[in-house]
Parts: sequence; structure tokens; C-alpha cells
Amino acid sequence: MADKQKDYVTDYARKVYKGDILASKKNIKTCERHLKDLNNKDFKYRFDVNKANRVIKFLELLPDPKTGKLFKLAEFQKFIAGSLYGWVDDIGNRRYTKSYTSMARKNGKTILISGLSLYEMLMGDEPVNERLVRLTANSREQATIAYDMVTAQLNSIRDKSTAIKNITKITESKKEIFNTKDRSKIKAVSN
Repeated sequence: MADKQKDYVTDYARKVYKGDILASKKNIKTCERHLKDLNNKDFKYRFDVNKANRVIKFLELLPDPKTGKLFKLAEFQKFIAGSLYGWVDDIGNRRYTKSYTSMARKNGKTILISGLSLYEMLMGDEPVNERLVRLTANSREQATIAYDMVTAQLNSIRDKSTAIKNITKITESKKEIFNTKDRSKIKAVSN
């Protein structure tokens, strides 16, 4: 029998739905939709716990650039990341390919976005080659904060993995990070 993985996304959705976790009306509706869609046999998409957990595990291997310690995701961050990558159709196409994440300052939005950007550049497969991840903000200075976080996380991985070091290149002058294997890149841009 296959080893059953913990489903962080559905666990969070259930806690929000039951009222164990205080959430906004929009977040409650999002969790309700997740739970409803799980039970809809006619729905085009299915929730793949392995795909959701793959991105969650990757993010938890990254350091917090401010402390250098591994970054433990909060439950809501696991829900966001796992939802984005866990919902797929029968041939593996993701349900969600875009995300707008809004939350109060100092709640881990930038570190989550930087980790997801790095995951997409290194592990993404849609498209197979030349994925472009843009870190955008109202000003170049704000976009650079996320870029610097991605750079710090990538440098940490590069220090531990020669394979990652061999396929990545950081160009500080242009604020670009390249995956030389498939020509994907992360770039900081202003609005």
C-alpha cells in the first residue's frame, strides 16, 4: 500500500471552514471551494497531494535570507503554494497558472513569492523551456527586495548543490537570474 502523505492544503481548508482558523470571507469561500471541488467527481481537475507537497517541501528547504535558518511555512502559506500546484487535470495541466496574493505587511508574502519564483524557474515545466518569472512592484526598489530574496535563497542552494550551481547564473547588473539548462529566467521589473 502506498504511503499516504499529509494533505496540508485540505487540512487548512477544513480548519478554516470549521472556524478553527479565523479568516476573511474571501478566504473562507476559497477554502469552501477547495473542499467542494474535492468531492465533485465530474470536475475537470483533481487535487494531487504529491504535487502540492512537492512545492511545499521545496519552499521549506529554502532559508529565510534575514536569519539564514530554514523557513517554516505557515499553514496559510502551505495552502497558497499547494493550491497553486496541486490542482491539475488528467494530463497534468495546472488549474491555476496565475495568482494575486494580497496580505498585510510583514506576513511572509515576499518570502513566499520569492520561493515560488525560484521553484518555477528551477522546477517548472509549463512551458518546458524559457519560462519568464517577473518580480513586479510599483517601483524598481520594491521589486528588488523580492529579487534580492530570491538571489539569497538561490545562493544558499548553489552552495550545497553543484548541479544547481552548474545550471544557474546570476546577473546582478540586470537583476536577472537564469536557468541555463532551459533558458528560463527571473527578472525584477517595476510597474
